[in-house]
Amino acid sequence: MTWEPPAHWLDTITLPQPALDLLIERVRAPLTPDSTARDVTQTLGLTVHQLRLLMESRGLSAQARPHNKGTYPRPPRRGYLVPDKLRDLHQRQGLQQLQIAELAGCTTAVVKTALKQANIPLRPRRAPGELKQSVDPAWLRTEYHVKGRTLADIARELAAPATNVSPLLDTWGIPRHPAGHRAPPAWQPSPFADLGIPLSAPMEHISTRQGGPEWLRIALLIPGHVARPPSPWASPARHSTAD
Repeated sequence: MTWEPPAHWLDTITLPQPALDLLIERVRAPLTPDSTARDVTQTLGLTVHQLRLLMESRGLSAQARPHNKGTYPRPPRRGYLVPDKLRDLHQRQGLQQLQIAELAGCTTAVVKTALKQANIPLRPRRAPGELKQSVDPAWLRTEYHVKGRTLADIARELAAPATNVSPLLDTWGIPRHPAGHRAPPAWQPSPFADLGIPLSAPMEHISTRQGGPEWLRIALLIPGHVARPPSPWASPARHSTAD
């Protein structure tokens, strides 16, 4: 059933007329998955409006591309997202997805996908109240109030949203930073954590600060720097540039 408005409604407008004399096979031939409306209209000698009316009147549609979901080759994982390295970070070192994402320079969604593709079991999310039970109030006061770290920085270390850490400040009466507060460099997982040796307190401090490993590298490149040979009676953890 079709309907057209009365002609006196559209005195100055010429309605497009479908080219009903075209064979269906001729119209269907250029309707490939890669063709555009402009390509088809040029082939058939029609306007876009005439093509649309013709397809509606004949019940035609353009061919769809074949659906290849799941058949695309996966790009190889690199760096921290290589399955063996990822398994070490997630299972042996116990890093959260947020911490791995910080190391790999990607989002947590990418880390989660990499874990699933490597068949590494995901750890369950924290239960309600678990974060409060796992954080020492004295530690939080020292890190936030005494050291001046930001909520985002502390939340990154705890692998938790900053919105979950913020209420702990009010619960334990920890004063908020004043306006204009300048925070120290942000925390990051130590790149030396997988060496299997204990780090000295200064090395632990500098290696977990963003830019810290680069500071160490630059210090070694300073002209005149002489590396001290380690003493056979001293702990290897004490022989670091930060000392």
